[in-house]
Amino acid sequence: NVLQAQLHQKKTASIGKHSSLVSEKSDSRLIYYIAGYVARKMIKKNPCSECAAELSVLPLQAERNPSSCFTKAFDHGGLLYPTEALSNFVTALENAFTVFFSHNELHCSSVVDFLSFLQNLSFDRVGCVAHSKLTTANLLKFYVLTRLHFYTKSVNKERESRRERQKLLKKRRLE
Repeated sequence: NVLQAQLHQKKTASIGKHSSLVSEKSDSRLIYYIAGYVARKMIKKNPCSECAAELSVLPLQAERNPSSCFTKAFDHGGLLYPTEALSNFVTALENAFTVFFSHNELHCSSVVDFLSFLQNLSFDRVGCVAHSKLTTANLLKFYVLTRLHFYTKSVNKERESRRERQKLLKKRRLE
């Protein structure tokens, strides 16, 4: 088990050096939208007004960011626009997620493996001075769990679709 962990650590350490080789990246407009969702969840948990100011901006302030166009298109007055710091944080997490799962299969220890992978990376803290450590940790936890939930859901849907195709092919061969 220790040997496997060491091999995994070496493998994931080399990913960071070659992260630019990963061809797929998430759309920045979608990441920005999701960062707004993350901001909403974090602001609900933390009543600090300084943290809220560090997590979201007014729609007029967000117009300078080209990635805000998707959020603006779906905003009917209830969406939050993330600050540049939060948007950059979520973008870094999403890029790390994409790199990691481009090179690693999903399995029962994926959360632990991904968190180990994240320890090799550095992230700027988000939030006010008094709460930045806790806010950053909560952001990381929420994003990773949410992202992993949806990734697992898509993998399971894909597997189920493959099974159904195999069943149909088998049925055709038997007829």
